[in-house]
Amino acid sequence: MQAIFNCASGGPDVLYEQYKNLISKEFYTGDIGTTGEGPITLFLEKGLSFPVSVVHLSTPNRITYRRTHRHIQENQVDSYVVWAPRRGGIKLTRSSGSVFAGEGQMLIHDSSTPFFAEIVSDDRGMHESLQAVIPAHMFREQIAGASECATVINVTQGPARMASQMLDILADSGHHASRDLGEKMVSALLEALGACVAAAKGEGDRKSIFDRRLEEIEQFVTRNLTSRDLSANAIAQACNISPRYLCYILKAAGYTFSQLVWDKRLEKAKEWLLSPKMQSYLVHEIASMAGYKSAAHFSRAFRSACGCTPSEYRQRMAGTPIDENERTEFLQAAE
Repeated sequence: MQAIFNCASGGPDVLYEQYKNLISKEFYTGDIGTTGEGPITLFLEKGLSFPVSVVHLSTPNRITYRRTHRHIQENQVDSYVVWAPRRGGIKLTRSSGSVFAGEGQMLIHDSSTPFFAEIVSDDRGMHESLQAVIPAHMFREQIAGASECATVINVTQGPARMASQMLDILADSGHHASRDLGEKMVSALLEALGACVAAAKGEGDRKSIFDRRLEEIEQFVTRNLTSRDLSANAIAQACNISPRYLCYILKAAGYTFSQLVWDKRLEKAKEWLLSPKMQSYLVHEIASMAGYKSAAHFSRAFRSACGCTPSEYRQRMAGTPIDENERTEFLQAAE
């Protein structure tokens, strides 16, 4: 991480003078202050600059931050902020009420509505948190209809846990990532945050970001079943996600990449075996059309999944007579 701000044992005036030049560059305008007395210490380190800003904040003081209508009018920076307390917590107050996020939680809020944020220390008198400032257009691409937001999310499992872990990685090592890798990592973070906010808003009946991504992956595989060059990298590139995130989605759905591809190919082959329009095609032709490397490979996979040869399956289900030459060929191939 790169140190971007260090106020050591200064007063409120020193804090404000040093910080006001930083906020216009790194964050969004507002008034910084403190509710306590005595010297102020505030340390900020940046882990990632592009395409979002990820910062690690540490302080023993009860720092406050106020963004008013005046600030919003003068500095129309439209963004969403993700706070992830690691020690202590964050209290956010708006006209609609107050919310609090502590350790094991995240707070997501927008900057286009006035708010008062207060940093709370833990029982040892220290506060540490990660803060990600996300341009509004990037956030809204993942969350349709997102507007005013002040959502607290538990990060114990599922997409929320993944988002919390991604923030740790970006804060700790994001400055080492290339521009392309940084964009892909942020894309994964936004996918996870989108699922978190949708779940918190009670939109379980709508398709989540993960469900839509899984649907895109399955559709691409289906469209390209006959290609023997079908690969995880090709699918990831077509779906505009990283291969690592592709594997994460498939694992969450209970698949491996190979299982998904071969299950889809077997499903399509079974459909073609029974289709009246495909009865003139021999089994080995259907195997090739479905993307199997060889008739032997198809026969072994089919027998393992269905307990019979493709020819026997076709005869049993569609009443098509078995070609004895074809039966012999596939029995020999399966041995």
